[in-house]
Amino acid sequence: LHRMQGTHQPFFCCMSVVDPHSPYTNYPKEYADYLDIDALPEPFAVDESFDHRPIAHRREHNGRSFPSTDTLRESRIGYHAAITLIDEQIGRVLQTLNDTNFADNTIVIFASDHGDMLGDHGLTVKGAYMYDACTRVPMIIRAPDTSGGQIIDAPCQLHDIAATALAIAGCEQTDLMPDACDLLDTNALQQRGHAVCMHRNSSTTRGGYHNPELHITMWRENRYKLSIYHAPQPGPDDCPGELFDMETDPDEMNNLWFDADMSDTRDQLIHKLTTFLVQQDAQGRARGSEALPP
Repeated sequence: LHRMQGTHQPFFCCMSVVDPHSPYTNYPKEYADYLDIDALPEPFAVDESFDHRPIAHRREHNGRSFPSTDTLRESRIGYHAAITLIDEQIGRVLQTLNDTNFADNTIVIFASDHGDMLGDHGLTVKGAYMYDACTRVPMIIRAPDTSGGQIIDAPCQLHDIAATALAIAGCEQTDLMPDACDLLDTNALQQRGHAVCMHRNSSTTRGGYHNPELHITMWRENRYKLSIYHAPQPGPDDCPGELFDMETDPDEMNNLWFDADMSDTRDQLIHKLTTFLVQQDAQGRARGSEALPP
């Protein structure tokens, strides 16, 4: 930023940081001193039964030793300490934007790829599941001529970042992002009304954790979240999916997939999701693999 000062040359800078990331032990210990450790939230549903959970959850849970209560608490402390560390580094960037007089003409976007379960629902790290702890992550945008303090509750996706930056810069959105929205256009965002998340994991070796493959697709609207687990060879006790009412059950404790009263809602969401997947597959632009699972 100091080198760019006075050049009047547009610039793009991506600051990619690893933290917070498991195992949450490699952080300067003084950052834990900023925390009110007693106020840190405890994980919930740690002892939740896996008997009727999707096979991906059971493989994740059974494939490793679940940490002890003390180890899990240390991880949660390390996680929040790492967040404090990153907050400080972002603060340095924002201060430098002010010092170099770029602040009033620079778009700043903070985002992340995924969260961490940290013990919630008896699970750790990221994985083959679509709970909010993994899929709902912070996104903050500061842009010129945009009033601060706005909170947007509509579902959004990471590819909306590009559409938003293009819109702020006065550029047209390209046909490469037909489903992307300008996040500052709340009308368009509410009209779209959904977000999609795909998990496509496979292995090149036999007998490993990702063999057979784990494929999961989530459709999220303001109220409902639908997740479908595409097991190559589902067993008789496998749960094929999850349906949560995020208004009445924000902690995702009551799976409505098999609820007869919710069958119409479930089928409507499945139809929306499959329609979306077929359209994505037809465009041939899926990252890493086909949009449609095997």
